[in-house]
Amino acid sequence: MRIVSLVPSITESLFDFGLTEMEVVGRTKFCIHPKTLITKVPVIGGTKNLNLDKIKALKPDLIIANKEENEKLQIEELGKYFEIWLTNIENLQDNQNFLTELGTLLNKQELALNFNEKINVIFDSSKELSPKKVAYLIWKNPYMTVGSDTFIHEIIEKIGFTNLFKDSKTKEERIKTEQVLKEKLEKYDIFTKNMMSGDNNLLKTGLSLYSDKSSIMQVKYIGGNADKFATSELKENRNKDSYQDRF
Repeated sequence: MRIVSLVPSITESLFDFGLTEMEVVGRTKFCIHPKTLITKVPVIGGTKNLNLDKIKALKPDLIIANKEENEKLQIEELGKYFEIWLTNIENLQDNQNFLTELGTLLNKQELALNFNEKINVIFDSSKELSPKKVAYLIWKNPYMTVGSDTFIHEIIEKIGFTNLFKDSKTKEERIKTEQVLKEKLEKYDIFTKNMMSGDNNLLKTGLSLYSDKSSIMQVKYIGGNADKFATSELKENRNKDSYQDRF
């Protein structure tokens, strides 16, 4: 089966299920993991500005897209020529269902079951005893964070943290100024950065804004549905200096 993946976290999941560049024949420029395997897969644009001609030339058997990540009109156009799997993962149950369906599609049901069992074990053992409030940034210029109606929010709450912007009326909320962000961070313990975006400047900005009462976490997998989550990082990597050294 020839698959084009339009979602970074799903691209990585396909490789985790044992697929190679022979099966994953197209990816977006934001699909950068796993680094040792992804380089041979052709890039077909960004998640929201797909090169439709390149995708058509690849003649995929299946295109995996996402309701939030990809543009509706582009997906509808591709749907005229190819089979589309339009995912919409808003919570952990959706994620479990996705992995189960993916395992069935790839005839790897046992592997999917193992992934889901491991995820359940991780969350059951990763609950914070002393809940901390989290500001989770997904973008800069303007600064943006996530509200309660998101997959990221559920992961944060499931681990035992509290989303500082949980009362937002939208999935994504703009933070108007650096000063507003700084004032909020000075009151809370943790500032998080979505490493999936690939924008290390966002992390540097967090380092410059936060107070001694706060700390910074590098979070890789929390931002998208996947078969693994970096909960060990969430529990252990909480000091400022370790991240200054890296970036």
